[in-house]
Amino acid sequence: MILNGNTLIEVLPLKDLYTVHQRHERLKVFAQKGRECVICDREGVLLLVTVDKGGGRHIDLYTEDFVLITVDHIVPKKIGKMLGWTRSQREALSNKQPMCLPCNNKKGHSTETNEEFKARVMQGGYPQVRKGVETIWQLVYNNNIFNRELA
Repeated sequence: MILNGNTLIEVLPLKDLYTVHQRHERLKVFAQKGRECVICDREGVLLLVTVDKGGGRHIDLYTEDFVLITVDHIVPKKIGKMLGWTRSQREALSNKQPMCLPCNNKKGHSTETNEEFKARVMQGGYPQVRKGVETIWQLVYNNNIFNRELA
C-alpha cells in the first residue's frame, strides 16, 4: 500500500506512541497534545511505518481512512523567523499542535487562531489572511507559546 508516496511496511501498536516513541520529536506532539486535528477533529488511530523511495523509514499517525495527521506550527516557522525567534523557539512543543494534512494544507502560513481558521473553513474560504505584527504577538501570548523555557 502506498501512503503519501511512501510504501507501508508495518503497523505498530498505538500504545507505542506513548511508550516507545514518546520522545520522538514529532510524535511527542501527539503523545502530549492529543491525536485529534485541532480544526476538524479527525483522530489519528493508526501508527504506521513507511519507507520512502530513498529507503528512509518514517513513523506516522493516520486516521482509520488513512489521512495523515501532521504537526502544525501555531505561529508558522516562516513568521517566527521573521520575528527573530531562534530555532528552538520556533520548534518548541508549545508552538506545535496536531492537525490533519488537509487542514494543514489549507492553513498554510496563516496566523489565524484556530477559531478564525475553523470559521473560514466552514464558510468555504481559503485565502491567506495577513495580519500585522501586533496581532501575531497577541496570538503568541493568547496561545501561551512563550513560557519560561523560551524567555
